[in-house]
Amino acid sequence: MYRSPCWLRIRSVAHTTPFCGLHATPQPAGTIGRPTVTTLVDTFNCKYEWMVGFLAGGSAPRRGQAIEVADRTSIAVWLVSARIAMRPTFRSIVVTERPVVIVTGASKGIGAEMALTFAKAGFDVGVNYHHDEAGASQTVAKCVEHKARAFALQADVSDPVSVEAMFTACDEALGPVSCLVNNAGIIGGATTLSELRPANLQATFATNVFGAIYCLQEAVQRMRSDRGGRGGATINVSSIAATLGSPGEYVHYAASKAAVETLTIGAAKELGPLGIRVAAIRVGTTATDLHQREGNPDRPEKIAKATPLGRIAQPRDIAQAALWLGSPEASFVSGTVLTVAGAFTP
Repeated sequence: MYRSPCWLRIRSVAHTTPFCGLHATPQPAGTIGRPTVTTLVDTFNCKYEWMVGFLAGGSAPRRGQAIEVADRTSIAVWLVSARIAMRPTFRSIVVTERPVVIVTGASKGIGAEMALTFAKAGFDVGVNYHHDEAGASQTVAKCVEHKARAFALQADVSDPVSVEAMFTACDEALGPVSCLVNNAGIIGGATTLSELRPANLQATFATNVFGAIYCLQEAVQRMRSDRGGRGGATINVSSIAATLGSPGEYVHYAASKAAVETLTIGAAKELGPLGIRVAAIRVGTTATDLHQREGNPDRPEKIAKATPLGRIAQPRDIAQAALWLGSPEASFVSGTVLTVAGAFTP
């Protein structure tokens, strides 16, 4: 159950290393990996009962119960002044006022560049990954170099239970999300429509469409202004394939991205009154290893020759567009699909 940003939740956590870039994996209800907190709190964890006794006037609530705190600054000051008198244990509390972004599929390529770009702009970053833990750890480390608090979250976006656990872990570690980038996606293999396997079709839509919806649903619960949220922005990553159809290569992938663009338009209209903007980036062929992994390694070179700007996109091109859409500078931009493809047409 999510609580609005004015509530801070206390959990049992496992101590690892005292710096702000941490790795955690969502665990069963009642437990959570080591959360990232402000450096001040992170370097010294105070005893759970004493912390709560001070904040709640001497009464210690049950483990996991939320407490309401009006003055977050006084918490940090109190922790420092009581440092010598209190015995460190494995309990902690999240205190944050920085904007928080979750970037799905951020262990490599466009997603990793997006996470780093948001970190440089002053965001704390939830780095989602599915399988590539090492890549996610590298993304986290790069974000931390730019003074961001970063947090690696393993989750399969096609699984709603996994997505819910990811957002809950982010709540505990960084605070409520204020920006979501739905970047995770798969092509599902290069193939003709007639030879497309049902399993590949299902997996493509499960990740690209269902995953975007599941993440958006969780983000909305934290952002919506009618339930104590502060609003926010969601950026869905589409593809120029949505307008081209990608015949003979991956019509199924193109169809999934067309669905993402429809989701963007409808969600923007529905969620605008709740203070939530929704936009999409229609990405052109980009210099990552995606096409190599998906069985079409020659595509980037062919597209570069056919692009008026004479090249394919770099991950930074896409990341800068995402940052703008997620920033206050784009406060009146919603329901929009921004094409970043160098004027490419087939």
